[in-house]
Amino acid sequence: MKILRVAMVTVAAVVATTVVGVSPAHAQQFIMRDFGTDQGWQGDRHPRFVVDVTGDRRADVVGFGETGVHTAVATGDGSYAPSFQVSNDFGYNTGWRVGQHDRFVTDINGDAHADIVGIRQTGVFTALSIGVGSFGRLSKVSTGPNSCVCRIRQMADANGDGRSDLFCIRDGQILLALARGDGGFGTPILVTTVFPVLDSQGNTTAFTIVDVTGDGRADILGTISSSNGAPPVLLTLTSRGDGTYNAEQDGGAVWTVSGHTVAPDQVGDVDGDGLADLVMFHNFTWVARGLGNGTFASFRVGIEDFGSDMGWVVGAHLRFLVDLNGDGRKDIIGFGNPGVFTAAGRTNGMFEAPVKFASRDFCRDQGWEVVNHPRFVADITGDGIPDIVGFGIAGLYTAVNRGGIFS
Repeated sequence: MKILRVAMVTVAAVVATTVVGVSPAHAQQFIMRDFGTDQGWQGDRHPRFVVDVTGDRRADVVGFGETGVHTAVATGDGSYAPSFQVSNDFGYNTGWRVGQHDRFVTDINGDAHADIVGIRQTGVFTALSIGVGSFGRLSKVSTGPNSCVCRIRQMADANGDGRSDLFCIRDGQILLALARGDGGFGTPILVTTVFPVLDSQGNTTAFTIVDVTGDGRADILGTISSSNGAPPVLLTLTSRGDGTYNAEQDGGAVWTVSGHTVAPDQVGDVDGDGLADLVMFHNFTWVARGLGNGTFASFRVGIEDFGSDMGWVVGAHLRFLVDLNGDGRKDIIGFGNPGVFTAAGRTNGMFEAPVKFASRDFCRDQGWEVVNHPRFVADITGDGIPDIVGFGIAGLYTAVNRGGIFS
């Protein structure tokens, strides 16, 4: 879980003095008048996702709107087929609410098509992809890990079988329900009791569930900070592959700047060694390299950019860790005030400086806001390189990645 925090800086312009390269004048392509704020889509009511629901390795659009689920299938040329409503369920009119009811779009039966999983007070509901941009009927598959029982819900592949499993975090317990492969989940099993979600001393835990050892199985990172001044602690539990986890261990990486939690902003392989690293956006960008056993080296500056000292602010500027050039190393892409900026990951765990100016679009200067205008970095052409998809005021926009410059 990502903890939002606001840096006390004035948002003027994200610094351009260290930028190299000249972007196209305006590279974004307007695709359709749908999924935008002009069509009534709101960030606090209507989640939108960009994920492959057809199994062709191209990321499609899935939106949970007022009346149900809407999709638009990627055509492979950076565009999308016309949108259509594929379900009357999972929408605002049937009682689904952002902040109360999680909706995931992820593969739960191992067929490489992303399915819908929704969690509300009455249980867990699913709708399996039928491969053409649509979904089967809504099915209630469980009453156990519902939104009343679970304080935090996350999904990840715990045992490496290619199916996303359901993690339920509640009252110091983490429960795991393994995906069965038929669209349902097994009986939740207790994984650990070592993490307090919120205890009487004011300790809070931020959870990140992601593969950090490179074995294809999701591990658990619990980052515990304290309101009474005690040092933050990073604990990790590595997956055994059968749905159970090894005992907790000290994760090693400690973030000690006063007032900031140790929870990483992003997790991914920056140096290309097959192991996940931790990335923190603070005054600069900090990196703690993975050591392969669920522990991490100390944080060090990865690049003197994408942080508050350069005008980047949580709640105003999106930053993602993705492999933009296909070299196996995660890069930074940030959506700033005047445009999109990138920095390539290097084999030493740092990022290439100076940053590159990759596009003049999808930015605050053009009216893009974090809450109402989500932006995704995903492969929509099927070439293995991620592109930009943005839900703006007028509708859906894209920009195809062409060697780190978007057009």
